[in-house]
Amino acid sequence: MTNTFKDEKSIQEYTFSKIKENFEHHYHNCESYRRYCETEYNFTPANINSIEDLYKIPQIPTSIFKSIDVCSVDKNSCRCCKSSGTKGFVSKIYRDEYTIQAFLDGIIREAKDLYDFSPDNSVVLNLGPSEEESGDVWIAYAMAFLKNAFETYNYMHSGVLEINQFIKKLQNYNFEKKVVILGAPALLVKVFNYMESSGIKLKLPGETILLTAGGWKNKDGNTMVREEMSKLVMKYLSISDSRNFDVYNQVESNTAFFECKYHNKHIPEGVLVIIRDPRTLEKLEDGKQGVITFLDSSSNSYPAYVITDDIGYVTNGCDCGYKGQIFHYIRRVKTVETKGCAMKLDQNSL
Repeated sequence: MTNTFKDEKSIQEYTFSKIKENFEHHYHNCESYRRYCETEYNFTPANINSIEDLYKIPQIPTSIFKSIDVCSVDKNSCRCCKSSGTKGFVSKIYRDEYTIQAFLDGIIREAKDLYDFSPDNSVVLNLGPSEEESGDVWIAYAMAFLKNAFETYNYMHSGVLEINQFIKKLQNYNFEKKVVILGAPALLVKVFNYMESSGIKLKLPGETILLTAGGWKNKDGNTMVREEMSKLVMKYLSISDSRNFDVYNQVESNTAFFECKYHNKHIPEGVLVIIRDPRTLEKLEDGKQGVITFLDSSSNSYPAYVITDDIGYVTNGCDCGYKGQIFHYIRRVKTVETKGCAMKLDQNSL
């Protein structure tokens, strides 16, 4: 829906109406969330009368999703999606068919608007497992789920990345459709190391797109530098930086934030990102860094109103012409202490 609304006022009006409607649904259908809203914040649907009131909607720290089930429908009718997790702690998000379809529909809209690729004109080469092998880890499932809209080839089977088969596909493909290469940065590094040792470099057509997703940590926990990755992408695949895009998503969010040609991540209509002070949780002005929180109206099965473990900031409007919010990710929260109030909420209150 990136190009549906041409001005900031229309975007805000649509976002307000969708989040207000969505909040009413979760308030009335998720008992634990309703209790949380009433006892901790004395907040009900009657409190939402303007766009500014959206900032007061009670949000849920990601730690909550690691400890209890939060669901607005019968969870037995849902797919349980989990974060990759560290130290054994994982978020569990229950998605029903409507919520999963809304996620996919959002991807299709953004892909068409930003990159002009669609199920009719594009093929996806996914450096991850198939939907059947993805298990319940959200990032793997989300990427594999694209097969429900796009012609998709997967290059991880039984946990093994089949680099040789991926390269052969690119070498022998007739490119009647645009190619979209999709993978986590850490997996791409493995591909490039293999190509380096094998003396292989490819010159792919100019319409080829590379999408990275899944975070910029390698297996050792070190952060990879995107600029260095861009050089490798150009060296081994001949994909320029103008066709190399990153996508932000996490298991608690039901929307993927895609980059435009200026490498700005657009926040689609119906989603509001709020940057908050990590100690007071007060809303910060646009451009100031703080804890990333969001209100996502695309989820039917759980309230996607989340206080993340990430630091970033938002601006408004993009040089590409989009008039909505622009999302800027900086880093993960480094310590529990810097999360302040976000981590001090009583988990038993939800």
